[in-house]
Amino acid sequence: MDAILSKYHDDFLDGSETIYNYVPSTNFTYLFYAQIVGIQKLGPNYYNELAMAKEYMVQYTMEGEGSVIIENEEFIAKKGDILIIPNYKHHILKTINGKPWKIAFIHIFDNEIVTRITEKIYTKHKFVIHNVDENKIVPYIKEIISLLSDDLEKNEFKVSSVIYKILMEICEQSNVFKSDDIDFELAGVINFLKQNYNKPIKLKDILTYTNYSKNHLERLFKSKMNMTIKDFISKLRLRKAQELILTTNMYFKEIALSVGLSDYRSLVYLFQNSVGMTPSEYRIRGKKLLKEEKSF
Repeated sequence: MDAILSKYHDDFLDGSETIYNYVPSTNFTYLFYAQIVGIQKLGPNYYNELAMAKEYMVQYTMEGEGSVIIENEEFIAKKGDILIIPNYKHHILKTINGKPWKIAFIHIFDNEIVTRITEKIYTKHKFVIHNVDENKIVPYIKEIISLLSDDLEKNEFKVSSVIYKILMEICEQSNVFKSDDIDFELAGVINFLKQNYNKPIKLKDILTYTNYSKNHLERLFKSKMNMTIKDFISKLRLRKAQELILTTNMYFKEIALSVGLSDYRSLVYLFQNSVGMTPSEYRIRGKKLLKEEKSF
């Protein structure tokens, strides 16, 4: 788990069940992996704050309601609400006024399909899909709990199949892929950026590739992705830099150059504006947290 900020106070009531699977036994690119899955009854003192983790969380409210703060914006999750949260976004989960909150949830490791789905859902729903039938989500969560409780390695393909069903059900409920706004125009641009973000890419390079005008490209990107081109490139660079910082001993200058930044100062600026700390602080805290989780 690549979390860099994690503060929590567990308050699980009777009937809660959680399965942890931090390190999958295999790593096939075509499979979906569950990092954590469970059904939890959260008590009045429950508090969970997390940021800078690479996986995505799908959470369904079965009973009660709870407060979810994502990057300083609060949502009230009520019965029937699905939350889809990229865990690299700073968020806080807590109960409201001491009332119990029952949730079914799964943390899914990142891959291209998961990223694509969550980005489309965010554009249309901004993290929350309302009024979803419990039978559309919870039985899948229970099935994964059962499979992972039985045998992690033996059931990974079955688990992947069930996670796929969850993702497809979310697409069905959110209706994001059935509208006329599917961004065929933008698909090539996004693919170009993902292949070239690690170079000192300029706007004129993108315009040459797409043959779009500057105004058309900026309007298209803002309406479809809900962010600027510059922000999207920064996001790609940040996530790769985070991975290199936590998984290698590369010098920060080398990391900066490898993700398309001109120098170390640019890397520091990116981290301080996006994460609120320097690359050095990120590495120290991240390594410490990973060490604590391995000992756990």
